[in-house]
Amino acid sequence: DQPSDRPVEADWLNGACLFTRREIAATVGGLDEGYFMYSEELDWCRRIRTAGWRIVYVPEAQIVHYVGQSSEQAVTARHINFNRAKLRYYRKYHGALAAVAHCPAPARWARAARIEGGNRARRSMSGPQRRPSDTSCV
Repeated sequence: DQPSDRPVEADWLNGACLFTRREIAATVGGLDEGYFMYSEELDWCRRIRTAGWRIVYVPEAQIVHYVGQSSEQAVTARHINFNRAKLRYYRKYHGALAAVAHCPAPARWARAARIEGGNRARRSMSGPQRRPSDTSCV
């Protein structure tokens, strides 16, 4: 934990409010559009840091962010998309085998979606046997 009353260097920041120099975006590229709503800022901040730039939290910059407003109406889809994004991030930086080993539930879901396809896979991924605590990839 870091103090929140002064600027602090961080590994990544919440994507609700990110400002950067045009030069940085030109160097590392923009947000990866392969992510849907989750983890794109984590990926982008990692690429920025890898390029030698710093990520800094600035408490004087303030916004209002209504957390969850984009996904409250579709809770099941939110959990699926969240875990797909974590799996994508883990696969991108640690490899497919490591992603399956460390994120087994999302990996099974992604594999099922590729094999079965369509609504049938989506229904099997979002059934009542899946609780959010079972699907987290930490």
